Amino acid sequence: MTKILMIAVALMAAACCEPATAAGSVAGRTVKYTNSRGQTYWITYNRNGTLSAKSTKASGPGYIYDTGHWRSKADGVICERYANWQNGHEYCHSGDY
Repeated sequence: MTKILMIAVALMAAACCEPATAAGSVAGRTVKYTNSRGQTYWITYNRNGTLSAKSTKASGPGYIYDTGHWRSKADGVICERYANWQNGHEYCHSGDY
Protein backbone atom coordinates (compact mmCIF):
# COMPACT_ATOMS: atom_id res chain seq x y z
CA MET A 1 0.00 0.00 0.00
CA THR A 2 2.80 2.43 0.85
CA LYS A 3 4.50 1.76 -2.49
CA ILE A 4 1.27 2.48 -4.39
CA LEU A 5 0.78 5.72 -2.46
CA MET A 6 4.37 6.82 -3.24
CA ILE A 7 3.85 6.13 -6.95
CA ALA A 8 0.55 8.04 -6.93
CA VAL A 9 2.18 11.06 -5.24
CA ALA A 10 5.06 11.00 -7.75
CA LEU A 11 2.64 10.87 -10.70
CA MET A 12 0.58 13.77 -9.33
CA ALA A 13 3.71 15.85 -8.77
CA ALA A 14 4.91 15.18 -12.32
CA ALA A 15 1.52 16.12 -13.79
CA CYS A 16 0.99 19.30 -11.79
CA CYS A 17 4.04 21.30 -12.67
CA GLU A 18 5.75 22.45 -15.81
CA PRO A 19 9.54 22.51 -16.02
CA ALA A 20 11.25 25.71 -14.90
CA THR A 21 12.12 26.77 -18.43
CA ALA A 22 11.22 29.84 -20.43
CA ALA A 23 8.57 27.82 -22.26
CA GLY A 24 7.15 26.58 -18.97
CA SER A 25 7.05 30.11 -17.62
CA VAL A 26 5.13 31.62 -20.58
CA ALA A 27 2.93 28.74 -21.74
CA GLY A 28 -0.69 29.63 -21.03
CA ARG A 29 0.14 33.17 -19.93
CA THR A 30 -0.13 36.72 -21.23
CA VAL A 31 3.13 38.61 -20.86
CA LYS A 32 3.56 42.38 -21.04
CA TYR A 33 6.64 43.88 -22.70
CA THR A 34 7.63 47.51 -23.23
CA ASN A 35 10.24 48.26 -25.88
CA SER A 36 12.84 51.04 -25.89
CA ARG A 37 10.45 53.34 -27.82
CA GLY A 38 7.81 53.02 -25.13
CA GLN A 39 5.44 50.76 -27.08
CA THR A 40 3.69 48.20 -24.88
CA TYR A 41 2.96 44.67 -26.11
CA TRP A 42 0.71 42.05 -24.56
CA ILE A 43 1.48 38.58 -25.91
CA THR A 44 -0.59 35.52 -25.03
CA TYR A 45 1.46 32.32 -25.39
CA ASN A 46 -1.05 29.50 -25.82
CA ARG A 47 0.01 26.01 -24.75
CA ASN A 48 -0.53 24.68 -28.29
CA GLY A 49 2.25 26.90 -29.70
CA THR A 50 0.04 29.65 -31.06
CA LEU A 51 0.09 33.23 -29.84
CA SER A 52 -2.00 36.36 -30.05
CA ALA A 53 -0.66 39.84 -29.46
CA LYS A 54 -1.72 43.44 -29.22
CA SER A 55 0.44 46.53 -29.10
CA THR A 56 0.03 50.22 -28.61
CA LYS A 57 0.59 52.10 -31.86
CA ALA A 58 3.94 53.78 -32.48
CA SER A 59 2.03 57.04 -32.88
CA GLY A 60 -1.55 57.90 -32.12
CA PRO A 61 -4.20 56.22 -30.01
CA GLY A 62 -5.41 52.66 -30.31
CA TYR A 63 -3.91 49.21 -30.71
CA ILE A 64 -2.62 46.92 -33.42
CA TYR A 65 -3.14 43.16 -33.30
CA ASP A 66 -1.47 40.05 -34.74
CA THR A 67 -1.38 36.29 -34.32
CA GLY A 68 1.28 33.67 -34.93
CA HIS A 69 3.27 30.83 -33.43
CA TRP A 70 5.92 30.51 -30.75
CA ARG A 71 8.49 27.95 -29.67
CA SER A 72 11.18 27.58 -27.04
CA LYS A 73 14.74 26.61 -27.92
CA ALA A 74 16.78 24.24 -25.75
CA ASP A 75 18.62 27.19 -24.18
CA GLY A 76 15.33 28.77 -23.04
CA VAL A 77 15.18 31.42 -25.76
CA ILE A 78 11.63 32.13 -26.95
CA CYS A 79 11.07 32.45 -30.72
CA GLU A 80 8.00 34.11 -32.22
CA ARG A 81 6.71 34.27 -35.80
CA TYR A 82 3.81 36.59 -36.50
CA ALA A 83 1.45 36.59 -39.47
CA ASN A 84 2.14 40.28 -40.20
CA TRP A 85 4.56 41.82 -37.71
CA GLN A 86 8.27 41.66 -38.59
CA ASN A 87 7.28 40.68 -42.15
CA GLY A 88 6.55 37.15 -40.95
CA HIS A 89 10.18 36.50 -39.97
CA GLU A 90 10.96 34.62 -36.79
CA TYR A 91 12.26 36.73 -33.90
CA CYS A 92 14.01 35.09 -30.93
CA HIS A 93 14.69 36.70 -27.55
CA SER A 94 15.43 35.88 -23.96
CA GLY A 95 14.72 37.76 -20.79
CA ASP A 96 12.38 37.83 -17.85
CA TYR A 97 9.12 36.10 -18.58
